[in-house]
Amino acid sequence: MPTENNVSQTTDTQPASSLSKIEDKTDLTERGNYPPENKYPELTTKPQDKTAIIVAVIVAILALIGFVGLTYLLYSYPVVTQILRDIVIIYLGFAVVLIMVILVVLTAVLLYLALKVNDLVQLLNREIKPILVNMQSTIAELRGTTSFISNKAVQPVIETVSIMTATRKVLKSIFWE
Repeated sequence: MPTENNVSQTTDTQPASSLSKIEDKTDLTERGNYPPENKYPELTTKPQDKTAIIVAVIVAILALIGFVGLTYLLYSYPVVTQILRDIVIIYLGFAVVLIMVILVVLTAVLLYLALKVNDLVQLLNREIKPILVNMQSTIAELRGTTSFISNKAVQPVIETVSIMTATRKVLKSIFWE
């Protein structure tokens, strides 16, 4: 049965590598890399920074108070309300005209770009198609030349060399063995 002295002795006599492993784990814990980070930060017990939410709620409440105040003022002074209404209608009319002009300009630009793309496609058809046809005829000629050279030059050489090799082997087996 081990006593406390034996346990302390075994820790003192442990190899240095196992002690360094324990130190490494302590070092990892201090750096915050051990244990691995939580994949779900919304489930952590750490308090979250809620300043953005608080600011958004305050801005929404102030906007609501502003709209309520503006509504009260508009109902309190009907003459001013009519003048503001007319001014807003005039500005909205200008905005609609401006948007229509912008849409017409954008439509013209898109039409111009479509025509340019069509011109580019036609140019490629005029320029690239003849090059491709010429390349295909060149490849056909190259195939014919390759098969002609293979049949007329390479094949006879292969046959001659194989006959000579066979003859040499036969003569070698007859006379030199």
